[in-house]
Amino acid sequence: MRKSFFLFLFPLLFSGCGEVNCPAFPEKFLGWFPLVIGAKMVYLNNTDTSTFQIIESFRSPPSSFKKSCKCECMASSSYSSDISIKSGFQIEIRCSFSSESNIIFDINFKNSNSEDKYNFRYNKSTNVYEHISYTTDYTIGNQTFQNVAVLEKLTGYTFVKKIFMSPINGLLGFVDENDKEWKLVE
Repeated sequence: MRKSFFLFLFPLLFSGCGEVNCPAFPEKFLGWFPLVIGAKMVYLNNTDTSTFQIIESFRSPPSSFKKSCKCECMASSSYSSDISIKSGFQIEIRCSFSSESNIIFDINFKNSNSEDKYNFRYNKSTNVYEHISYTTDYTIGNQTFQNVAVLEKLTGYTFVKKIFMSPINGLLGFVDENDKEWKLVE
């Protein structure tokens, strides 16, 4: 009986062997936002400028787990800025996905007391934004960006009531609580 028990148990011990290898966050999606600590994002509204310096950034490295784990490959990337003196808030953007078809974005504008949260999905396989207000062409100076995602809040905002996101250049602009539009210059 003891021998048959071990013969039964032996295959179970090795059935969970093997590993699942998860890739690093893909470089082809890094255009959604800057990742270098110390980089500056400068936004212009007529003659005023608001500067945000990147103070934290993360890009998931390759990883692996045992097949017996009830785990899922998840690639993620994020950054956060300091609090801009001009605007009085910081910017945090997080991106994650378990497959290349659904990319989930969380965009937060916050200080120690308040936070404006935005989120949307981008379906890479169909090139469709989900949970956005609309898409548009967006012009900064002499350059026009196509298929820019626009997210807006009609109520319930503290700092930012509308944002403009591009898969190539990230946060292109935003409209603050005073209806001033700030466009990326650096």
